[in-house]
Amino acid sequence: MNTCVLCSKNDEGMALDLLRLLRKLGVPSSAFSIGADWRTGPKCLDEALAPFTHFIVAFTGRSSSSSWLPFAAGYALGNGKPLLLFRPSREPQQDAWLASFPLFSSPEDLSAFLETENREWAALSIRRQARQELMELGVSFRGQAFADSVSEGNVHAVELFIRAGMPVDSRDLKGVPMLCLAARTGHRALLDLLLENGASPDIPAEDRGNTALMDAVAGGFLDIMEDLLAAGASLEHRSKDGQTALVIAVGKNDSGSAALLLAAGADPEAADKLGFSARKYAKLFHDPKMTALMETHPPK
Repeated sequence: MNTCVLCSKNDEGMALDLLRLLRKLGVPSSAFSIGADWRTGPKCLDEALAPFTHFIVAFTGRSSSSSWLPFAAGYALGNGKPLLLFRPSREPQQDAWLASFPLFSSPEDLSAFLETENREWAALSIRRQARQELMELGVSFRGQAFADSVSEGNVHAVELFIRAGMPVDSRDLKGVPMLCLAARTGHRALLDLLLENGASPDIPAEDRGNTALMDAVAGGFLDIMEDLLAAGASLEHRSKDGQTALVIAVGKNDSGSAALLLAAGADPEAADKLGFSARKYAKLFHDPKMTALMETHPPK
């Protein structure tokens, strides 16, 4: 956000007050005092205004009749740049042709608006810069390109997608959430990055109905399982087959994953659509480690 304060020669004192306010808020700013010769001066007014993103007019009865004000208003509208009017008065008046521009009558109101605008502009600037960097990498700003970056373990590209405003709970073309993709491919750093930026641990994928925790169990990624459990991932979510994460672990004879899930409170009695629970599968498979593990968690 780069702001220009515009005023007539007679309103330079007000413009200086506005500059002090802007600089106190940390907003880069300059001021132009515009005289009667603004059309014939050494530099065209539109050239002088080009570097700025926002304009504030120190607005008084004198400036309302100035020929430069309609030019500045038209320039702002034509270039999609905000123009604000500041007229300290108990009963501020605004000409009808200026009705589309915000009018502020107190420094406090103007300051509150500028604080919010500066934050939003900074966020927008970050998003634009991140999208530009993605373009320079040859990566388009699309959901599937985001998914591809996650699957490939491209941390830098994923960081750029997040900064550019891509929702972290986006899905790929098959309906698989980003967090599930990170869990399936064993990319712990990416999974943690997604969680840190607000990804939900319990959104199921549309293909299998698995959550990220269940995908981590299927892949045998204990470290990722630990991170998901720490993030509050559900232990009792069921896949399209009715399987819980613990049933998946037992089905793989993965005693390490099963032990971690049981310690976190997983229910060994929860049955799938075939009517088999983790405990029943352990008995069916006759795996000594898994059987012993289940014995440490007897039926209640």
